[in-house]
Amino acid sequence: MKKSFCLIFLIVFSFISFAQSKEETANWIISKTSEHQVDLAGKRNYFIYEGEIIMEWYIDDKIAYTKTLPIKSITEIKIDSDKNRIQFILSCKDYCGKDKKYINDKIDKIENVKSIIIMIDANDETLINRMPKSILHLIKLSGGLAKLINQKKEPF
Repeated sequence: MKKSFCLIFLIVFSFISFAQSKEETANWIISKTSEHQVDLAGKRNYFIYEGEIIMEWYIDDKIAYTKTLPIKSITEIKIDSDKNRIQFILSCKDYCGKDKKYINDKIDKIENVKSIIIMIDANDETLINRMPKSILHLIKLSGGLAKLINQKKEPF
């Protein structure tokens, strides 16, 4: 009995030890958003800091706005894509995030938001599956629970 308990414990522990840590997962997500940036009406930078995902959007090298969303509050991830880009729309049930709009590098307006969009180019087609898995893993490690929704609808 003791031997089988020890064996089961070692097997379970070995699986747990191979899982990516919260920091490793966050770093991977941020590195992929940086490597696969989409230049669409400005530049977006993504960060994960103190339990929040943060997007900064720059237009003409000036900050236009920032969005923040608590990671553990994200309840769903929607995927939308075309031949040029992939969008991961991270949403919470209530208005749990903040949107700060800037004029001349000063905060002009702050609003509550329900979602943030991570947008990457579609050059690496494996990311359409890998990115949402990593985001779900990060949400789980942060104490949240989210579901994945694929928005791509085929007519037949």
